[in-house]
Amino acid sequence: MKNGFYIYNSVSQINPVKNTAAADGEKCGELKAFVSLLAENFSFPEYFSDNLDSLEEILNDMSWLHDNSFAIIISNYAEFLKSEKPARKAELLSLLAETASQWQHVPNYPGEEAYRDRADFRVYIEQCPQATEDLEELDIPVQGYLA
Repeated sequence: MKNGFYIYNSVSQINPVKNTAAADGEKCGELKAFVSLLAENFSFPEYFSDNLDSLEEILNDMSWLHDNSFAIIISNYAEFLKSEKPARKAELLSLLAETASQWQHVPNYPGEEAYRDRADFRVYIEQCPQATEDLEELDIPVQGYLA
């Protein structure tokens, strides 16, 4: 499977990985709640700052987890980041897409292969019309549909 976004109907269709963050959209109506969930599930280091720049840096490292498989599973997508402005949600989805792309193409620059291996970084979103619409609007490709 390629890195990136997948649409699923049932969580049972997702192959489990050790480093997984499961976000219920009903509990992650705000970006801060979602980022806190990621920080807890992926054991972000103390130097993490609660902002998108720091999130991008952290998600592109993850070396403290000593594993190269990461999954973010979002259920109840229609409620996900509902309290945020659409631009903020778009910024986060684009950040996650870029992170998946970067992990797919490691090493990114000469010398990087010495300390970083390619990783599996996937975002699974529970099927709903809003998810498809958001990803299409942002030109984020769906790598597959798990039916």
